[in-house]
Amino acid sequence: TYALRDPRAAEIATAVERAGGEAEALVGGLLRLPGLTPPALFDGAFEARTAEILRVMLADGMAAAIAGEAA
Repeated sequence: TYALRDPRAAEIATAVERAGGEAEALVGGLLRLPGLTPPALFDGAFEARTAEILRVMLADGMAAAIAGEAA
C-alpha cells in the first residue's frame, strides 16, 4: 500500500475501496471520476482492455502483464 499524494486522493481512495479488488469495478470507478476521463472512453474497448490488463496485474503481477502486452 502506498500513500497517495494527489489533490484528488480522497476520491481515488473511495473508488479503490468501492471496487473491492475487482478490476472492472476499479477501472470503471476511476474513469468516471468527474472531469478525469472523456465519457467517450466509457463502456467501450478502452475500458474493457484496461480492465483486462489490470486483472492480469492483480492476479499474476506486473511482469506477467508486461509479458502479455509484449507478446
